[in-house]
Amino acid sequence: MLVVEFEHGGRYNYYDVPEVVFENMKHAPSKGQFLAQHIKGAYRYARA
Repeated sequence: MLVVEFEHGGRYNYYDVPEVVFENMKHAPSKGQFLAQHIKGAYRYARA
């Protein structure tokens, strides 16, 4: 599970995200852009 916490509030759990995707996100220049392009809409999520 990938947990994303936004600076201005809000925490989301994204389920079944492969470790390679997490590693790519860690090294992405923009975490928000990576999230929008590769994670949102691709994995189940729930607000934590």
